[in-house]
Amino acid sequence: GYMKDFNAERFYRDARITNIYEGTTQLQHVAAIGGIMQRVLDPLMDEMAGLPYHGKLKRLSTYVDEMRKKQQSAVQYVAEKKDSTYYDLVTKHLVDMETYIFVGYLMLRDALKDSERELFAERYILDAVPEFDRSYAVVMSGDVTLIDNYRELIDY
Repeated sequence: GYMKDFNAERFYRDARITNIYEGTTQLQHVAAIGGIMQRVLDPLMDEMAGLPYHGKLKRLSTYVDEMRKKQQSAVQYVAEKKDSTYYDLVTKHLVDMETYIFVGYLMLRDALKDSERELFAERYILDAVPEFDRSYAVVMSGDVTLIDNYRELIDY
């Protein structure tokens, strides 16, 4: 609806919208993590990984394949920890990592069908690799300082 555009009103509106967005995003992570931990997309990713890539697409597929290997080790690491609080802490990272991999394979598959999409696949995958690596490092660090010190951080 209509709202006067005074700073205080705009800030209040934006704060409410941000909370709704963040809550929705968290629900998506909660919904996705079970399938990631159980590896439900593996058959589909196996199929896409086995497509006949060549040239630039073959090179790009090796990046996605490497991310997938790391993802599998990250999932195993979190599962073996048997720590529900740590699991909750790294859920966002695991979901983001799975998304980079799955979308990477989808873009490679589409580029096989239409060579004009190669550039988009290349850009996406090369941008995804450092983002993936950052999340992978967080998951594999085992760092629980946030958990141990949450009260001091929240009350700051």
